[in-house]
Amino acid sequence: MYYSTIRSKEGELRALEKLYETGNNLDNFIPNIIVSDGSEEILNLINRKFPLFSLLDIRELDADNIEALEELLKKQEYSNHAIVYPIDILLEPMDNEIICEYVRIPKNSINRFLLQWLVSNKNLLPKNIFIDFEDIDDKISSQLIEIVIDLIDSLPEIDFIILSGAVPSTIPVKSTENYRLERYEKELFNHINDSTMSNSYYGDYTTISPIPISTDGPIIPIVQLKYTLENYYWFVRNGQRRGNYDFVSVCKEIAHNVPSFNPEYCWGDEYIQSVIDADVNKGNPSVWVSVCVNRHIQMCIDEFS
Repeated sequence: MYYSTIRSKEGELRALEKLYETGNNLDNFIPNIIVSDGSEEILNLINRKFPLFSLLDIRELDADNIEALEELLKKQEYSNHAIVYPIDILLEPMDNEIICEYVRIPKNSINRFLLQWLVSNKNLLPKNIFIDFEDIDDKISSQLIEIVIDLIDSLPEIDFIILSGAVPSTIPVKSTENYRLERYEKELFNHINDSTMSNSYYGDYTTISPIPISTDGPIIPIVQLKYTLENYYWFVRNGQRRGNYDFVSVCKEIAHNVPSFNPEYCWGDEYIQSVIDADVNKGNPSVWVSVCVNRHIQMCIDEFS
């Protein structure tokens, strides 16, 4: 089973839409969508794009929005959703009407005290717990990993999802330079899974950084694709999207250099091939995000099924 954590933005939701239309093995996939509000409009949008079961991550919602969302989920048309609550909800008196099936533990809450509390109060725990390492690189605290391993071994009845994201919000090279980044999320998951007695599930933030980009001014996007391969991400880049930018060459570079590239594999690869065939720049940064996220999700479904 694979859990992708994405935001309820146009690019990510389009990737889900195309996955629903053309993807394979979707029974082994659950998206965790960080919702921007608790409105009926956002639920209807998600259902139009991806009518299968999905999780709603409420980390960015205030109390009023959470309450509104809980009320909406009582309706039959939204029965294909469940909320991922913050771990704090278990520490507070809970409304008996609230159905808590998933909670998320952020990395700054993971410590020995919490481990002891969870083990001592296992009767309060839901069946599913996200352990969120958030943004990671090749330097992850060994102490943090040890606590997570002990937690998983102490609660074998719980399904743990190991969530992390290695894709940074900015790339440390020029906008015209390509870049390779190891899939540290897979390495972290495999290390934890191999070190525990119970099986865990893999989760990541797809090809999007877990850290939202915040800026006061306009952003000039990069002409790029973040292409997921077995062990690393390949950022194929061709400068800023201005003037006579060239997206066709980005697509050609991927198709010519990746042996596993296959237009029949997923919508993302199919789109890349369509750009090459037309020999014309297509799409925009939002569509390019969709291409990369779609490819990544299909790969992870196949890897972790």
